[in-house]
Order: sequence, then C-alpha cells, then structure tokens
Amino acid sequence: MIALQRTDGFVGRTTNWLYDHLRCLPRYTPSGVGDRVANRQEFADPEARATEPRSLGRRIWQRVCGQRVYPTDRLWLTQMAPRVLHFAGVFERAGKALALGPAMAALDRVASREGARGNGSLASGEVRETRNGGHATRQRPSYIFVLPWEVHFGGGVNAVVRNLSKAMMEKGFLEPSIAVNSWEDSTPRHSEDVFRFRFSIFGSMSALGVLKAIVKAPLILWRTFRLLQKCNAQAVNFHYPRIAPFGVAVLKRLGVFRGKLVLSYHGTDVAPPSGRIESLIHAFVLRSADHLVGCSYSLAERMSSQLAVPASRVDVILNGVDTAIFDGTGRPDTSLPHQVPSTFLVNVGAFIPRKNHTLLLHAFALLKDRYPALHLCIAGADGDERRTVEDAVRAHELSGRAHLFVDLDQFQVALLLSKATLCVQTSFAESFPLAVLEAGASGIPIVVSDIPGHQEMVCNDRTGRLFPLGDPSACANAIAAMLDNPNAAARMAAAQKARARKELTWVSSMQQYEGLVRSI
Repeated sequence: MIALQRTDGFVGRTTNWLYDHLRCLPRYTPSGVGDRVANRQEFADPEARATEPRSLGRRIWQRVCGQRVYPTDRLWLTQMAPRVLHFAGVFERAGKALALGPAMAALDRVASREGARGNGSLASGEVRETRNGGHATRQRPSYIFVLPWEVHFGGGVNAVVRNLSKAMMEKGFLEPSIAVNSWEDSTPRHSEDVFRFRFSIFGSMSALGVLKAIVKAPLILWRTFRLLQKCNAQAVNFHYPRIAPFGVAVLKRLGVFRGKLVLSYHGTDVAPPSGRIESLIHAFVLRSADHLVGCSYSLAERMSSQLAVPASRVDVILNGVDTAIFDGTGRPDTSLPHQVPSTFLVNVGAFIPRKNHTLLLHAFALLKDRYPALHLCIAGADGDERRTVEDAVRAHELSGRAHLFVDLDQFQVALLLSKATLCVQTSFAESFPLAVLEAGASGIPIVVSDIPGHQEMVCNDRTGRLFPLGDPSACANAIAAMLDNPNAAARMAAAQKARARKELTWVSSMQQYEGLVRSI
C-alpha cells in the first residue's frame, strides 16, 4: 500500500511537471492548491532558488512541486492516500507492477550520500577516482553515443558512430561508449563493445500509451540518472534522435545532469513529428538540447526549416573517412565473395529506393555496347530494393555484366574500391555520404548525381563530375567522358584524394564533437 501511495504522489507531481512543459496532459489538482501556488511563487524568487537542496529526491520535489517545506517523516504518505488521480485505475495497476515505492526509497538513500559529498548531480568534466583491488584509478569522463538500432546493422549512421568512437578512443580526451536504445533492457546489458539500455520513455503516442509512459517515467528517469552517474557521463550524443532523448532532457531540466545533450541528424531523420503530442515532446527535446548537429551544410538548412530552430543553433560537423582503411590498396588478407573483372564501375549503397540503382542500370545499359569489356559492381547492405535491382538487371540483359555484392564489411568495400575504374553514385538524396568520401580517399574518379549533398563534396570538372538528377543519358555521358579521358579523370581523383586526406578525417570530426562538450 505504501508503494502505491508513494507512486500516486510522485506520478501526480510528474504529471504536473509534464503539464507545465508540454501542455498536453490533464492537470492533477490535489487539495491545498493555494499553498502549492504560494510555494511556486516563493520558488521563483532568485534568493530562494540559491538555497536549492543537494538531495536528488528533494531537488525533484522542489523542481516539480515548487514547495520549499519538505516533510521529514512518512506522515506525508498517509496524507497523499486520499488523493485520486484522474486516471486512477491505470496508474494503480501500473504502480503495482512497477513497485515504485522501493525505487523511491533507494533514490532517497543515494541522494543522501550525494548530498554528503556536496554534489547532488553530475559535474561536467569531473575526473573520478575508483578503487580496484585497493588501488585508486582515475576514470576519464565519458562520451556516450546512442543509436536507435543494433550497431552491427549496415548503414551510414552506424559507420559514423563506430568511426567517431574509434577516433575518440585513440586520440580524444573523453572515454567513448556506444549504447543501443533497447526497449527491452531496463538495466544496462553489456555485450562486446556496446551496451543496451532503455533511454526512451514514450512508445505509442496513443492516449493509453502516453499514460503508461508517464507512470513508468520516474523509474526510467532514475535508472537513466544512475547510468549517467556511473559512467561519469560528460555528454550524451543521440544519433537519429526523434523523441528518444526526452528522459535525458528531463534530467537536464531538473538539474541533476549537468553534461551536454547533443542531437546528431543524418538526413532522413529530419522530418516533422506525426501528431500533436509527439510534436510537443519533440519541441521540448529540441529546446533542452545543448547542440544540434548536421553532417552537411545543406542538411543544416533543412534542419532549421523543418525543425523550426534558428540556423545559429545548428552546428555542422562533416563526416570523415578512415584513410588507413581506404588507402587505395586494400588489406592483403581480405577477399571478396567472388572474383571481380579487370575493368568495372562501382556503386556503394544499400539496396533502398533512395540510392536510385535502377537509373544506374539504365545508364550502364546505354554504354554496354560502346565499352564491351566494362562491368558494373553494386555493393550495399541488403534491403527491400534488391529484388527490384535484380529484375532491372534481367530487364536490361546485364546478367553477365552486372554483379551484386551484399553486406560487405568495410575492409571488403575498401578492396572493391581499390580495384574499381570509376565510382558512380546516382542517389536521389544524400547529406554527406560516406561512399563518396571513401571512393575519393581511395583515389578513384567519381561521377555523382547533382544533389545538395554531392555538391558539397564534388566540384564539377575539378574533383569529379556531376550529372543532372534523374537523367540516365546524362549519367552515361558523364561516365563516358571520364573513361575516354583517363588523364583528366586521374587529376580529378588526385585532387579529391588530397582533400579527403587533409580535411575530412574522423579525427577532425571527433575533435569538433569534443569541442562542443568543452564549449560553455
């Protein structure tokens, strides 16, 4: 019973706090509303705010309720018992399942220990000492990258996070770790070089789904706080964020997490929310974030427009390339699933509609008679479009000339690029694609569609060739111009390689991310 009473009280306070910030939930109004309003006015006073308590539990009470008088005994539990929430049935059943009473008691005990150390929240830049076998060791502040899916999935976002983490581990001042936002893991579950943890609070945006999320929110917030405290997190960086960072945003607003909240966007994740409640939550997350990051200048402009944020709030950090892997030679111990021809075009991109493989096959069909020894190799993560690509190969009678490579690792992609004659990318839309970076670092000529993401990477007739989007004849002509003038193609490739190796490295990108953490 005590657990349910404490659950009702905390959920009521959480509901009110969410109402104040999201304006989307029914108002919870217990008895003594006049006293609550007076306490809120007192809390707004700057001098009163300066006496903010160190205890985490009491800080949350003060921030959510605005009350300056805290009960010193458990009598307040019985006082809250008669208070009934608008959705009592749902909250009671959820409270029984979650047993939040013991969790709140544990929060009070840990908060008291934090207060005894004189700091109830995570301090930015703090280096902690831990003991291992009687010996004190210094723990570096950590930087947590958060992905919405498993890290082994193919795709550009995962590659960006893995490479940033690798560069930070080797040459950064923060300790990187990669987290998968896993709905099933309420406590951190480590495996290999990543851990899985539920950062998300909201799932379904239905009325019942939102109510369930509010019931679970206190426990998820507490577990998230404990994770950030244990990791000595100085920054949490969500990639492909949407509304998943809401919990960390709340901890920042409560003042119990003083690190940086960084949201990194990659292109397809820049889209308006689907409903009013999600829009309000998303707007709250954006307001709470310290930095919004786009991987290209064209993406930054789209973020400012579609997310309704000032352009000055968006930082641009370009993607990089690992020049040790994409060096134009390939590792000697790497092999491909089947042998490649001596002369071939290469395209690197997942088998999804956005990559526009059918246009590439149409363009290649226009060239097959003019260059009888030329082949086409397409390498990418498996996707729904692969069946369409295979049908297009048969339709254009290219079965002996077009070769598909599915789910290659980065070393195999590097080997394939090192053997290619020309790289052709025909995408409908890109932000700052890794495939073009990797081809450029490998020193092969590049032909790409004329879209904003490619325009930032390729200067026409200087570091590669651009062709009008959606025009297979123009694509074929650009490919032929490169093949017919190998000396000019080699000069363009050398210029692109020099730029990639000098300006577009993962170490440079990583240092810019760390610079955001250092900024005030």
